[in-house]
Amino acid sequence: MIWAFMALVACDSADSWETTDSGLRYSMVRDGDGPSPKNDEVMLLHFKYEDDMGNVMYNTDDLGGPAPVLYNDSLGGEEGNIEDIFHLLSKGDSLLVKMNAEKLFTNTFRQPLPDSISNESDITFYIGVEDIMSQDDYNTYRMALAQKMQEE
Repeated sequence: MIWAFMALVACDSADSWETTDSGLRYSMVRDGDGPSPKNDEVMLLHFKYEDDMGNVMYNTDDLGGPAPVLYNDSLGGEEGNIEDIFHLLSKGDSLLVKMNAEKLFTNTFRQPLPDSISNESDITFYIGVEDIMSQDDYNTYRMALAQKMQEE
């Protein structure tokens, strides 16, 4: 559901691309009004990324919900590292990020680029920030989620 909205808005925001100091291209789809993460807080992120052909490579919605990501203010700054974009996020944000496939696989995933993807191609990330919380609050959230799943 979130992705359909973001894809629709993305078509309208194609002219509003910005670039980080490390060279990541991004476009803010929705500027949230929540807090920015602090060091060692957990961000609950909806992620989807796809290749130039629109083939979905990963989608947190297929895995049942947002992915927890521990925020570290010393990460990023390296070209082709998705963690660089985390410094721009706040609760409620939705944004698109375009990254060079070869640099993404080398600098973020730390693995070889699959043969099915050209090293000159871009990977498009759709990122939505559902929540930002302390590690203690995240542990409580996780235990409540596990309890709910067990009851179902």
